Amino acid sequence: MQKLWQSGSSSAPLFDALGSENLPSLGLQPRLPSDMPLEAQETPAFIRNPVYGTRCSTVVTVNKHGHGRIIERRFDASGEKTGETALEFSWPG
Repeated sequence: MQKLWQSGSSSAPLFDALGSENLPSLGLQPRLPSDMPLEAQETPAFIRNPVYGTRCSTVVTVNKHGHGRIIERRFDASGEKTGETALEFSWPG
């Protein structure tokens, strides 16, 4: 995380993780069946689906001095990026 605050760094690695369409490896299977319709092992971080899919991803970073950044990326129904908004802030004190 500290590298994100070094000069010239970006939040790209965090957005890369949020944009992953690979299924996570959860290791051990649960002992009891889940009542969730889609188990985590069947759902990637980024879902590309016109009906039920990822429409935005948000990254929030704060350094040890209280300076932070919120970045939101928006996606259309096909999963293509349509925009991005960034806001920087600093906590007083």
